[in-house]
Amino acid sequence: MNVVCGWFGAALILAAYFSVSFGLMTLGDGGFQAMNLFGALGLCVNAYAKKAWPVVALEVAWMLIALVSLIRQS
Repeated sequence: MNVVCGWFGAALILAAYFSVSFGLMTLGDGGFQAMNLFGALGLCVNAYAKKAWPVVALEVAWMLIALVSLIRQS
């Protein structure tokens, strides 16, 4: 299950980056931040299961940044 979470998370973050890069979304869109939040969560689940602590730390920071941005936008 953690592998599925990891692939789903990677796909979400990549889709968010693609969408902003090609003008389908802006950085201020809530959808962009939500995709980053849930994408990072999926990658964090995968990294935690594999005890990849540096990646867990990165993804927790990524989630916090996305969450704060979502809160500030609302």
